Amino acid sequence: NNDAWYYHFDVVDTELYKTAFFAQPRCQNATCHTAELWYIFLPANASRIVPGFEYDNETLNIGHQLQTYWTNFAKTMDPNEGKEVWENYETNSEQILEIVDDNFNHSIYLDDSICDLWDKIGYAGNYFSPTSEPTSEPTEPEIEPNSPDSKTKLSTGAIVGIVIGGICVVIILAYVIGKCVFDRKRSYKKDEVLMADRTNYTALTEN
Repeated sequence: NNDAWYYHFDVVDTELYKTAFFAQPRCQNATCHTAELWYIFLPANASRIVPGFEYDNETLNIGHQLQTYWTNFAKTMDPNEGKEVWENYETNSEQILEIVDDNFNHSIYLDDSICDLWDKIGYAGNYFSPTSEPTSEPTEPEIEPNSPDSKTKLSTGAIVGIVIGGICVVIILAYVIGKCVFDRKRSYKKDEVLMADRTNYTALTEN
């Protein structure tokens, strides 16, 4: 089964996140990575774990729905269990499940502009050319062994990554070399000061 189900979790529950992300204040008013796990593994009685803490009804509803989806997928490889509520992802429609509250909605992916940018410039290791339309089952074109196209071509994204990596290496090498030269010059200055002190001391003792 090659079906896939995508979701976009964007629930902001400040009261819950103050407890869940007590060590990460920036995540208490935003949806950070792993936030949905607090709903999927929703304990039956949270107050036993965190005294005085209670989940509100909306949080409980979200948690129970996520638990149902994940359990169904584990059992049947289909989160819906016969009910077409969460549509599987297809390249031509890009339908995902948008979760912002306890009313689960389908929508076209919200970051179209960002995805379109990467579709145009290519991905590192991408098997599609930037101008081609990817399909759900990509196939590699047949190329004659002696043709000019038989040589491996890097995508634009891979080339950009290599260039940035090269620049970083040059900067690091320049920093290391510069530091070595500076330390050596400073060492020479220290030696000159010591030699001058010794000369002065010798001159004083002789007098």
